[in-house]
Amino acid sequence: MRHPLDFVDIAGEGCLPKCEHCGNQVSLLVIGHQNTKNYQEEFERKVQHQVAIDAAFTLKQKVTVYGEELEKVEVFKYLIPGHVVSV
Repeated sequence: MRHPLDFVDIAGEGCLPKCEHCGNQVSLLVIGHQNTKNYQEEFERKVQHQVAIDAAFTLKQKVTVYGEELEKVEVFKYLIPGHVVSV
C-alpha cells in the first residue's frame, strides 16, 4: 500500500496524472477506468472521507437565536398535530 498523496514515477512514462474522482494515477490512454472495482472503492472512500470532514465541521458550528446558543440534539422532530416526524 502507498499513501494516497504519493506519486509513482514509472521509468519511461514519468508520473501519471491522478484521476480527479478516485485519486489513483491513471494513464490518459486507459479507457473504462471508471468501470473498475478499484475506481468504485476509491471514489466511495473519497466521498465518505469528505462527508466525515463536513460532518465534523458542521458539529463545530454554533447556532444562536436572539443571542442564545441553541442546544445540539441527535434527533430533530417536527411537531405536526397528530403526527411526529423524525428527521
